Amino acid sequence: MKIINVGPRAKKYIFTAFKIIVSMVILYFLSRKLDFESILETYIRFSRSVLLIIFLTAVLKLIIEILNWALYLRLNPAYRGKLPEILRSHLIGHAFRFLIPGGHATLGKIYFVQNDKISGAIAVFIEKFYQTWVYFLFAAFSAVFFFPKFSLFPKLMLFFIITWLPVLLYFTKIFIKKSTYKPYYRKYLKIIPLVSGLQILYMMITVFQYYLLLNNIQRINFFASLQAVSLLQFANVIPITYSGLGLRESFAVKTLPVFGISAELAVATSLVVFLINSVVPALSGVFILTFTSKNNQESDSGCH
Repeated sequence: MKIINVGPRAKKYIFTAFKIIVSMVILYFLSRKLDFESILETYIRFSRSVLLIIFLTAVLKLIIEILNWALYLRLNPAYRGKLPEILRSHLIGHAFRFLIPGGHATLGKIYFVQNDKISGAIAVFIEKFYQTWVYFLFAAFSAVFFFPKFSLFPKLMLFFIITWLPVLLYFTKIFIKKSTYKPYYRKYLKIIPLVSGLQILYMMITVFQYYLLLNNIQRINFFASLQAVSLLQFANVIPITYSGLGLRESFAVKTLPVFGISAELAVATSLVVFLINSVVPALSGVFILTFTSKNNQESDSGCH
């Protein structure tokens, strides 16, 4: 029997195809349990003014992402990149999340900044660390209130430990012997409060987006929104679906109805937030990537 060797690239495509299938399966079973017409009606009922505010807050979130990306890149003291380069590379990173198999595809954006590749990879690692950290932080906070049956002390301890993870990351310098990276750690220590604060603000804006959309149709208080959204956004760190699609909506159906929100509204809101926060920046990145590729091709043809 002949064994077929599958290369790394093929494995990535297979894994991405698997995640897309899982997303579609979850959405399919969700749709069977929900009233699809009610979901469509919900989209129509969202007011234009509310959708405009969601779009504007999505822009604010994008600004926060870019500010943090700039801080991560500048951990390298030699980096001198300007704002247009930082903005372009970040949006291209959004595009890579959708165009190229695997969440690691965002690493490709380091090729669009004038930075050495190791420093670029460090910047992407720190970015991923904080993006994941804030999901864990908010989920741990929500768990304190959302799961009253569990003992309070372990929940508080977990929240306390997760809160201090950015500082604990600094102490990995104990295991790094190369003096080359000492300036990185010094700069990292200085940006911890700012980056952590911006990342928390980013999540609070997401909670506000859900709160606004939900209250456009049904009543829910902000603290309830905070608990539910913190848990459903945790789906973003579970890498079994495509960009969390399907799993996040499944979490929404499990958490938001606890506070009196219909399952149909929960799914509709989750999809709207995903579309505006993730898909729109990705499309912008695709446009920039296409434009950049065309310019490079024209430059290459002009040299011959």
